[in-house]
Amino acid sequence: MVSEAFLGSLRAEFPGWDGELPPGAEAWSKDELLLFAGSGGYLRPAPAAAAEDAVPAAPVDGPPVEDQASAEPPPPPTSTVAGDHLAQERVLERLAAGVGRWYLDVDAWQPTAEEWQFALSLVADEADRAKVMRFVFEKDRKLALGSRLLQRFCVREVLGLADHEVVIDRTPQKKPFIVWNDAASNAARSKGLPNLNFNVTHHGSVVALACEPVCVVGVDVMKEDERAGSPLEDLFNSFTEYFSDEEWRTIRGAGGVEAQRAEFYRHWSLKEAYVKAEGRGLGVDLTTISFTLRPDSGNSALRKHADLIVKGKSLDPAWTFLLEKLDPKHVVALARGAPQHCFPDFSRELPLPVLSAAQHREGLALPSPPFTQVSLFQLMAGTDRPRLLALRLPPRGSTLLGSAPRHWRERFLRWLATSPGPPCRARAAFTLSHEDGEGEPPRADLPFPESVQIPRNPNELFQWYRQSSRVPQHPSPQHQGGGWAVWTVSDLHADFKANLDWIDRVKAPVVEDGLRTAILVPGDVSHRLEVLEHVLGVFKDKFDEVFYVPGNHELWLEREATGQTSLDKFMDILELCDRLRVRCRPTLLSPSLLVVPLFSWYAPDLDDHSNPQLSRMEEGFDGSCSWPAYLFHPSCAENTSLSPLVSQLFAEVNHVVQQEVGLPSPVASLGAGGRARGAETLVPSPRIISCSHFVPDLELYPGRPDLRKVMGSQALRSQVLALKPTVHVFGHSHIPVRYLWNNIECIQVPLGYPNEMSRRLGAENLPGYIWGGAPPPKWSQ
Repeated sequence: MVSEAFLGSLRAEFPGWDGELPPGAEAWSKDELLLFAGSGGYLRPAPAAAAEDAVPAAPVDGPPVEDQASAEPPPPPTSTVAGDHLAQERVLERLAAGVGRWYLDVDAWQPTAEEWQFALSLVADEADRAKVMRFVFEKDRKLALGSRLLQRFCVREVLGLADHEVVIDRTPQKKPFIVWNDAASNAARSKGLPNLNFNVTHHGSVVALACEPVCVVGVDVMKEDERAGSPLEDLFNSFTEYFSDEEWRTIRGAGGVEAQRAEFYRHWSLKEAYVKAEGRGLGVDLTTISFTLRPDSGNSALRKHADLIVKGKSLDPAWTFLLEKLDPKHVVALARGAPQHCFPDFSRELPLPVLSAAQHREGLALPSPPFTQVSLFQLMAGTDRPRLLALRLPPRGSTLLGSAPRHWRERFLRWLATSPGPPCRARAAFTLSHEDGEGEPPRADLPFPESVQIPRNPNELFQWYRQSSRVPQHPSPQHQGGGWAVWTVSDLHADFKANLDWIDRVKAPVVEDGLRTAILVPGDVSHRLEVLEHVLGVFKDKFDEVFYVPGNHELWLEREATGQTSLDKFMDILELCDRLRVRCRPTLLSPSLLVVPLFSWYAPDLDDHSNPQLSRMEEGFDGSCSWPAYLFHPSCAENTSLSPLVSQLFAEVNHVVQQEVGLPSPVASLGAGGRARGAETLVPSPRIISCSHFVPDLELYPGRPDLRKVMGSQALRSQVLALKPTVHVFGHSHIPVRYLWNNIECIQVPLGYPNEMSRRLGAENLPGYIWGGAPPPKWSQ
């Protein structure tokens, strides 16, 4: 039984605790009482466990835990009653929401002077802004600013607090921490994150941040080819005393000169991550710290686990260490451990400076996801994003996007600045009164009327289909990875009852554990928004992610729509997709797989070698669209849908949208008068699946000659070639295509109209399976 003097010292040291003890506390040890008092009376000791359940003592000399202080009262406990598995799962699920991994590549951000000043103004503290500007080189200033914005981003993402509600400070050893004021404490308590802390690092061109809800975390990033070209022995001689004999054997046995250099920086990064997790700064004897990389760590090219020995003693399982490749040049090391092992200047700032063995195990058991690259745009609060986008948009009148009506520009900015909302559960009802669909626009507008036959030799055309254009059922061997299985189907034309019935019968794919599903829908679903909403909702019910780009049919206007243009309807569609959580923006599904939807239109400029005169079919194409007057071009006669300015406008829209996720802009220029804007670029580029409604090149169109000028545009062609995707999917022509074009596998899997040849190739095989390896997943019954 502990003395009253000890209890009195706890009451004095932890003012957040009311001083009352629960029944049975007389049997607790001093450490258990310290845990209870330090948590403000929230955390009670776990049930008695075997001796090996105890947390190992601190391996490095330091003050006893009784000397460590607590800050504000922490959130509720994460320990659960033994046997309550469901409650335990809920606790772990909440805790996992506090695990974060992000990085920013500042080489990818080339701001204008105005954009830099705006980003710097987001750092509220004037002294902090001055520290950023103290750096001489631009890259160092960008790294310093990126570090501060990443920290604010982390708090917003995890705690849901605005920047002004949270104070971030640093220990004397420069380790950042959250000041646990009322707003932060209440947010952490409500989210079940008892000990939220983070660490930030930068080297080369990367600044990275990791956060944890229970254990302390340390992170360090290194550029593996740092000082490349300099004599390796000079580098090694400078650090002889900082590595153990075992570490030097590993480093020197890595292979060639550059392999040894990379291995050196990996081991150094692990040491830095451990020291930074402890919060000790530069006062650590690194000769006492020795790491060993595990050989059986799964995919060794991407991630490795490591074990640590301190002063001859192993810390496992008290700490875990992970080494991960961020990109071809950078590696990041991550350390997780118990806060009672940390330097008191840091541990006293934590809500829980001491963890029980059960809590410690829970913290170490949480998954450690890969680091996700973010752009400057993503780091900003939602209220700040429109201002950044306003700087990035071309000046009014300088380009087509800049010349758009003011109300449309403002609406477009709002869409860019928001993330897709929660799923829309209730979808609007609709009916189809006729077999061909209610309210179909005049049949002359349809690209392939049922009564028209494609003017080619039927045998020749059918052989072309059979040899190069079968519906994909097995992706190419290299088209797999990233943890996703991907399908596509275009030209659904759900205004036809037969097509809608087929859509409603689509089953959810059954995939192996760990594999997620996505479907790409490249346009021409319906010109009616309620039908479009129903169809996209059906796919959302069956697939984890749905990607969609509007086709020409979606931009047709109802006859009774007065005053609305097809550009207005384009925004109606994007806002509808956000409500349904259907993806119209570029989305990084995994570190190795990116999907890029491309908005597009057609223009006669893609058909350079044919008759310059428009055919009768082309002249009347998409007459049900209506465009703003400023998009009129003399070459389009009376049909503005044929104006090359429409396709150029959508190319400019893509340019701005792609800056959101840091894609290299495929738009070479924003036109005369436009300011040069440095796009943020993903480094390195993951494999890309791009998606457009229109055809990127006439080489992919073996159809009727009198429709060649309404198949695609040079603007779309240039964007696809600039992206260099592994796979590009499209629609519009209703012709099944699987064809290698400029080292890009181009695929069209159309449903088409009820009587078209794509049906003879097997509608039962649709959607087409384009990514994820073979054999294809099965469909649910």
